[in-house]
Amino acid sequence: HIWRDEELQQVLITYARLHGRSRGMHLPDWLHPDPRAQYSPEMVMACLRALAANEWTGSPTAELLAHPGLPDLLDRVGRAMASQPSSVLYNDFYPCNVALPLDGGPAKLFDWQLVGSGPFHLDLCNIGLFGEGASYANVDHKSLLEFYLDELARETGERLRTATVLDDLRMGILMGWAIFLPSIVSAMHRCNERGERFSSWMNRSFAQSLSLFTKAL
Repeated sequence: HIWRDEELQQVLITYARLHGRSRGMHLPDWLHPDPRAQYSPEMVMACLRALAANEWTGSPTAELLAHPGLPDLLDRVGRAMASQPSSVLYNDFYPCNVALPLDGGPAKLFDWQLVGSGPFHLDLCNIGLFGEGASYANVDHKSLLEFYLDELARETGERLRTATVLDDLRMGILMGWAIFLPSIVSAMHRCNERGERFSSWMNRSFAQSLSLFTKAL
């Protein structure tokens, strides 16, 4: 699906209500755990070492792994996200899970089996708000972020500074990809067992994760 600004605005209204109204609440134990609990610099390094040791994922990973600034970057990602308050996260943004009312009202979200907790930045990463893919090529990312922050302020009474949110969002994007690294490593092992290579989707994900970390360095 090629998203338009108006469509994502409807989604962002729903996200802002979800994030804003749950902020500071006692969140139930049955939610999927906060992704920050899965993150550590040691986990990321272990995944990158596994990929670097593999015959066909090794070459692009080894260059990233050898960069002297990587440990500091991974520490900064953890510190930036650790101070963020928790909200309820939808965690499953996908066109088939979204219904857009014809009157332009807030989007209806379906399929809540992945609902969890964490900083709102991770939901904005999932939505691809700052994604580089073709699905978001025609949207105004900057104005959509301002729209979301205005809607969030309606719920919380606090308008967050755009520059601060942008900095934290960059760290959130890196954390989101870091948390996905164990899945990439598992897929690599399965492919080795079957004598296969990554699917086109997994190959794009692998390349994008390495690219984002490399650019951040």
